[in-house]
Amino acid sequence: MTTEEWTIDPGRSEVRFSLRHLVFAKVEGTIAILEGKVRYDMADPFTAAVTVRLASASVSTGDPERDDHVRSAEFLDVAAFPEIQFESGRISPLAGGSYDVVGELRIRDRARPVTLHVQETPAAGRPDPRASPFGLFAATTTINRQEFGLHWNQDLDTGGVVLGDKVQIAIKLVIGARAGAAAS
Repeated sequence: MTTEEWTIDPGRSEVRFSLRHLVFAKVEGTIAILEGKVRYDMADPFTAAVTVRLASASVSTGDPERDDHVRSAEFLDVAAFPEIQFESGRISPLAGGSYDVVGELRIRDRARPVTLHVQETPAAGRPDPRASPFGLFAATTTINRQEFGLHWNQDLDTGGVVLGDKVQIAIKLVIGARAGAAAS
């Protein structure tokens, strides 16, 4: 079988993140998917390739002042780096229909390897199981924001710092129509 290309539906997919804030609390937020594609060969599924582009300026934590700070040069610097990008490399099957997808994540001018832990959602949950060999996927990973040049922090008078370094990321991907095909 030949390799086919499918699109990720940005309207039904989501990227959520959270990190420690003020020692015990958490900041949670979202960031919008601009575009995503999956190249897939049914005869050799572990050669699939995934690319995703996120809109840096779309970051939302529910606090406009904090969102502006995250968009500033102290964090994402959206004026200079309008996109966050992920490109998969190796896909390894795990037990229970899950996978590890190793790829490169680029935030600002730093690219680092990350491993996404991916679980396919059962076919019953797919928006249109006939439209794609895929459907819904959930993925998680944890990154260290320092590795991507996101260094801003402040010491607290009571000890500790304003932000933790570990960022937990949870992704829901809805694979839509074939690339070039009309989406319903």
